[in-house]
Amino acid sequence: MTQPNAETQQRILRLAQEGMELMRDNLIWQQNGRYHVFGHYELTATARGCRVQPQHQDARQFGTVKTGLAWCIAHKYQRHDVAMAIATLDQQQQIAAADVQVRTQQARRTKDAQRRETSLLKADCRQQQLSQIQHQLDKCVNLAKYWQIRGFNNETARTGRSPSQRTSRPGL
Repeated sequence: MTQPNAETQQRILRLAQEGMELMRDNLIWQQNGRYHVFGHYELTATARGCRVQPQHQDARQFGTVKTGLAWCIAHKYQRHDVAMAIATLDQQQQIAAADVQVRTQQARRTKDAQRRETSLLKADCRQQQLSQIQHQLDKCVNLAKYWQIRGFNNETARTGRSPSQRTSRPGL
């Protein structure tokens, strides 16, 4: 098999680039350690979690890339209520996790048994709150995943009338 000439290679490359531009609003790709999401968001992993930079907006900080990506999906589909819930729950989760860690360390360092017990009780209570927050955040993330999958399915759905829209006339 012969190699295509330079002109043919250039045409193929141009077609591929045009196709990528058309699909850009539905793509997530990684380049130079950053995630480019839907052509409108850039996610960067940081020591504290994930930094999301939407185009023409201020950057946002999330605890994980997963929650940052879920926020991008909710924002893309203009589900601002869920995007706000993801951001709020993620922040609450980070605060609760830090509180549990501090109270547990405090209990280990304390010599007084009563103070140790109080710190452990507070840490346990905060751990239960953290579990509830995590459960709510997981629901929001799963909802964003559902929208993304549904979006892909809608992109490839056949055009035309669905069976419920067709009219049926006896005898015709």
